[in-house]
Amino acid sequence: AALNLIRQGIVTPEIKALFSQCIDNGTCPDDYVRLFAANRMADDYNQMRFGKLPQTTPFVKLMGEYIDLRENQDYPITEKDMEKSFEAMRIANGEPMQIGARVLIGMNDEGLAYVNGDTGVVVDIHKTDGGTFSSSSESQIRSIQVGTIEILLDRTQQTVHVPRVERWVKDHKKKQAARVYGFPVKLGWAHSIHKSQGMTLPHAYISLKSIADCFRDEGRHGIAYVGLSRTTSLAGLKIDAWVDEAI
Repeated sequence: AALNLIRQGIVTPEIKALFSQCIDNGTCPDDYVRLFAANRMADDYNQMRFGKLPQTTPFVKLMGEYIDLRENQDYPITEKDMEKSFEAMRIANGEPMQIGARVLIGMNDEGLAYVNGDTGVVVDIHKTDGGTFSSSSESQIRSIQVGTIEILLDRTQQTVHVPRVERWVKDHKKKQAARVYGFPVKLGWAHSIHKSQGMTLPHAYISLKSIADCFRDEGRHGIAYVGLSRTTSLAGLKIDAWVDEAI
């Protein structure tokens, strides 16, 4: 009932009291996914957390590959066009990755060992030559040397191997316009609230302050509703503050 009222932009004293119980006192656990109103806020948080990982194993920048298959290539594909395709296909391009990183998987496994939206922690990265990052003495490894990323899933507590995948880009006539290769894995300590739509998270930390800062129109209560409804119960929800202006 409370979430339905928030979806309509209605705040009552009872709603405020209910969600005020979820205000974080500075002890929010690391496995709570942080949800922010803007992509840049989530990206900044992810980069900050990645920078705090111990430098005991190599890191890699996961690069995507874009192959233009159009018959008429008079108009070249720009870097911005390619980046939009990587983003739409949820393929990492320039994403740093290392053992210990918290990640988000962006597509389903054919055998459903993992699904789009699964989160977890990288426990190892396997090279195409059979070696692993955990046994390597190098400080940085090229993306092309990565075979699979081994992840311990939060949902199942099982490890899965996520390989490099192939996706197709189609034009307005539904013809295959390009092939995109890469890893459907991105840093996952934080996401934008918009990208979290459809996810069910066991634990989440929602920044209502970021909603109030980023949205000044009447649609902000919809963003707040999406964020506050990601967890299955209030027990798994933390917020940075109760902000009436976010609703």
